[in-house]
Amino acid sequence: MVRATGKGRGSPEAVEKRRAARALNALVAEQGTARCADGRTEKRRLRLLRELREGRGGVPLSPIDTLTHAADLLALGETLTSLRRQGVTFPAASEPTPSLRAAAQAVRDTYALPAELFALIGIDLASKGPRRARRGGTK
Repeated sequence: MVRATGKGRGSPEAVEKRRAARALNALVAEQGTARCADGRTEKRRLRLLRELREGRGGVPLSPIDTLTHAADLLALGETLTSLRRQGVTFPAASEPTPSLRAAAQAVRDTYALPAELFALIGIDLASKGPRRARRGGTK
């Protein structure tokens, strides 16, 4: 029996079969679930969720850790609504002081975080300023 010369991986037909099988597997895996994660990613997602709910070692996360955990979860396909459904609590949003707004804006710009994430730490960055009551009646 004569073996094909080359890399020692078998005949060219066998190599072609493996390539075709790999391509098929990759395409089918892409069409599977949209949130198909490997084992490490799924464990990381579960750890981030658990730490958002319970803290790390019983100690609540710092505000920046809360924001980065939530940003990582958003990158993994979670939404703020899904975080609420999974038991992550959101403090009531309050109007930040000017210094707090400036600090939060600096963090937002530096970390490229969406403004909605700041609701996780009780800061409403979505509003532009204090709300004013309308004068006059409704028309």
